[in-house]
Amino acid sequence: MKIKCVLALIFALPALTVSASEFYGVGNLGQSRFELDSVDGSFRETDAVFVIGVGYKFNEIFAAEAGYADFGEVRKHIMYEDADERYDASAKAFQIALLTFLSLGDATSIYGRLGVANIKWDSSYEIESWGDPVISGSDSGTEMKALYGVGLQYALTQSVVLRVEYNQIGDIDNMKISFTALGITCRF
Repeated sequence: MKIKCVLALIFALPALTVSASEFYGVGNLGQSRFELDSVDGSFRETDAVFVIGVGYKFNEIFAAEAGYADFGEVRKHIMYEDADERYDASAKAFQIALLTFLSLGDATSIYGRLGVANIKWDSSYEIESWGDPVISGSDSGTEMKALYGVGLQYALTQSVVLRVEYNQIGDIDNMKISFTALGITCRF
């Protein structure tokens, strides 16, 4: 029985290596944008974002990706004549998505992304009015939110592809997160 299993594995290895060529690694670096609600409306702040993950290309039209994203941390200090407001927020996520591609030629294609992000976020605020006590609070959580985006990619070789993309994550408590990134994929 053991010999049959070993022989089956040996004969299956060539098939595994052919299929493994469709696996690829993903690395993105860019700018995240947090839109946060404040006492007097909302404001936007940016920070660096990085994404690292893996993908599998089913065919020329469809692929699936899974990865980890760190959207950074933003801080905002708003000063008024009679008050100060301070806001902090950060977020990280594990995400999975399906991608669909439309070829624009031999090496260039556009793609759409639709998936989910299990996002862990933290936010805090502090409001101090001259003469009044400080009002402060913090909140954190983990939520499953929709992830969607669009991108453009250019194949440098059959194994290395450059990307630029924009992604948006569904509303999270009192904030919205989006990011633009430049990335690279490398086929295993």
